[in-house]
Order: sequence, then structure tokens, then C-alpha cells
Amino acid sequence: MHINFSDQVAVITGGSKGIGLATAKQFVQSGAKVVICSRSQNNLDNAVNEIELSQNVLAIQCDIGISSDVDNLFEKTLATFGKIDILINNAAPTSWGPLINEVDEAAWLEAVNAKFIGYIRCTKLAVEDMLLRKSGRIINIVGMGGRGPNKRYLTGGPINAAVLSLTKSLANNYGPDGILIAALSPGPIDTGHHENILNWMAQESGISFSKAMENFINGIPLRRYGNPDEVANAIAFLASDKSSYITGSEILVDGGRFRSL
Repeated sequence: MHINFSDQVAVITGGSKGIGLATAKQFVQSGAKVVICSRSQNNLDNAVNEIELSQNVLAIQCDIGISSDVDNLFEKTLATFGKIDILINNAAPTSWGPLINEVDEAAWLEAVNAKFIGYIRCTKLAVEDMLLRKSGRIINIVGMGGRGPNKRYLTGGPINAAVLSLTKSLANNYGPDGILIAALSPGPIDTGHHENILNWMAQESGISFSKAMENFINGIPLRRYGNPDEVANAIAFLASDKSSYITGSEILVDGGRFRSL
């Protein structure tokens, strides 16, 4: 299936590494102009060096947890490329570990702001431009924690569930305007994030890191981690005209690990 993003402008938050970078590479190779952002200028510089056709990439340092940073991101995008066709909301996952008595109010507010409110900030500004053309795609990268509780993912799970609810609401609101909004939840993807999970599993169970990894992989029907390119393939499909009757839905890219209906 050939996907063509010629004459399309895509904004990808968290675009300097992992899933975001893999998505940026694929979009550029498919003809898009791509804007990537990250809190780290060094990570952005490294990402641009990795992307072929980097003349079609605009890298902007931005923390989506800060309103002024998000305003600057979208102002520079519009000044450079003139429009926004696609938004990929791809924030870093919240941390593993704390139980309710270990999380203070400031940590809760920081976690909510960094992802849930950050996605809202970006979506608001993208929708304002998309409404001018009655066309657009927004993909919210969520995570499996929104579908099932985990005692050591206390902040991340509720926030992911909130993003899923937000996705449904926005899809309902803006479908009549030609703006399609979907969610994608990656499962265990080889980005380095899962090392923290495995370290916690090893400590909790009193086993070695390698044994924790073996146990975890045995719980995945495909018996392996996914890679960022496999997630980027699904993101590209949702952002393309091939998904023209999909909105409000959540796509799981998890190797079959989540088994509930």
C-alpha cells in the first residue's frame, strides 16, 4: 500500500527519537513537510542528521507542558509552511513506580500537564488551522495503561484513559468538519522505555533483569518487542487518505499482548 503525503504538513511532538523519529522519517520519505519538536535541542539536532531529505524538516525546541512553547511551535510552523494537515500528539510516557501514598499533588499536576493538557494545547491550535480547509488528521499516541490498571503506573493509566475519552469527544465534534481524530496505543516497543518496567518487575519479584525480560516476552503472543517503525506504519495509515472512514477509534499496536475485548 503506497501512502503519499506530498503537499502535506505534519507536526510531530516528541519527534526527536523513538516512535516520533521513526514516524518523522516515514512521513518525509512519503513526501511530507515535517515539523518535529522536543524539549532537547541536542536530540533535535541528532534527529535532523538522521532524517534523509532533512531540508523538508523543521526542528523546534518545545515543551508541550508550557503554553508559550506550544504557541511558538505552531506560529513557526505556519510561518514556514503555511498550514497544518496532520498533528501527531506523541508525548513521552509518564514514569513508572509510585503508589498513591508516594505521589504528591505537584507530581500529579505535572503528569497531567505534560501529556493530557499538552495534547489539548496542541490540538486546539492545529484544529484552528484545519477548520479553514475543512480537512485534517490528528493522531493521539496513548498507551496500553489507559485500558488496564497497573499498581505501579498510577499516574500514567488514568491520563491515558483521559486521552482516549478526549479522542472520542473530539472525533465526534469535528467529524462534520472533515477533521478525523484517532488514537493509537503502542504496546511493548523497543525504545528503551521498557527497561524501567523490567527493572521494577525484577525488583518486585526478586528475579534477575534477564529473567524479568524472559517472563515479559513470554506474555506477548508474538514473543518479541515491536520496533518503532512498526508503530510508524500504523500512524502513517491513520494519517493518510487510506483511513478516510476511521475516526474516534483506537488502534492497538501491541503484538497481541492486550487480550480483552
